[in-house]
Amino acid sequence: MICRQLHSFALFRSKRYLTEQYGEAFFHEFKRQSTRFLHLPTVPDIGKSAFSSSYEFGPPYIAWLKTLESLGVSDPEIEKIIWKMNELTITAIPLPLRKLCGNGKYIS
Repeated sequence: MICRQLHSFALFRSKRYLTEQYGEAFFHEFKRQSTRFLHLPTVPDIGKSAFSSSYEFGPPYIAWLKTLESLGVSDPEIEKIIWKMNELTITAIPLPLRKLCGNGKYIS
């Protein structure tokens, strides 16, 4: 569930950037393919652990990587795109909330 929400929100936040940098057709193909890759087998439940919430965030990043590779994007450019998508997604969260989530979250 978190995977789909993160994926959708990241696409929403990244649409302008991807469209301006690579064109409208690229964005639509990226969205189509990455959504298809996202719906590969589900992430297994690893129970309650220090890593369970982070573990849920992996599939969208894997879907973006597989999509960009299939579109023939170079490795350095893939890194740049995923980094920017991550940045645009994270910065949508107000700084006080980001700090709240980041401090001591993995210490139990």
